[in-house]
Amino acid sequence: MALAARLGIAPRRLWGWEPRTFTTVHRDGDGQVVGEVSELEPEFDDEQRNWLVAYQMHLDGLDPNGFPIGEATSIEADPATREGAFKFVADEEPTVNYAEKARLDAADAYRKKYGDKVNLNGMSWSVQKVVRAER
Repeated sequence: MALAARLGIAPRRLWGWEPRTFTTVHRDGDGQVVGEVSELEPEFDDEQRNWLVAYQMHLDGLDPNGFPIGEATSIEADPATREGAFKFVADEEPTVNYAEKARLDAADAYRKKYGDKVNLNGMSWSVQKVVRAER
């Protein structure tokens, strides 16, 4: 669903659905074709919009780690509560997202070049994957 939402396509397209084209032929009184009108079946119907809305609502209910907010903030998860049903444990060592690191490093370099008072609001740095030269 996330892919469909990002691409702006109906989820049913991910399952192979393609819109049909309906053509209406217009004829004169003698039966001669005088024109045609073709219409493409709408991609989004109420069901498809509901799927995307439901998926967005699901995403909105998750914390930054992908857990449901109600679960992540539950007293059941409080490590100080012995009666808790579960707890969350993080890795001891961080995982480095090198694409995100490159983006943040570029922002830091820009700030260093133009001073700490530079306004970065609205600025973004795209990140490209570049194949290294043979070693």
